[in-house]
Amino acid sequence: MNYEIGSERKKQTNETMWKELPPFFNKDVVVIVSIVVSAFVLFVSSGSARKSRLEENVEPVVTDVLQDNYGLDYTCDNVNITEEYDNNNYRAAATLDDNSVIHVNIETYPRDKDNFNVQVPYEEVYLME
Repeated sequence: MNYEIGSERKKQTNETMWKELPPFFNKDVVVIVSIVVSAFVLFVSSGSARKSRLEENVEPVVTDVLQDNYGLDYTCDNVNITEEYDNNNYRAAATLDDNSVIHVNIETYPRDKDNFNVQVPYEEVYLME
């Protein structure tokens, strides 16, 4: 069926796509608004799914702590914050290059979120040796 003929018939007979829905949902404006809102929600949610800047900045520091402070030959591949104690203290899971996971503590400074301290508890390191 040609699209133009189908759309003309729809206009003439006042047909709707889904007859069981209330007439409000068969208006073109509602369809357009729902598509725009869905796209907006998708955009916002994809932004929050990305890694935070703090998580990215902590990765090389965990590597440095393991190698310099404990003499271990591991590299941190990924950090995910798992718990926030308050506005500036976090617990995170650090995934290492051998796919093992250790827990680290992160402390940020309230006036400068780019300045932080990373602590790898000795208990975590002891289990790796």
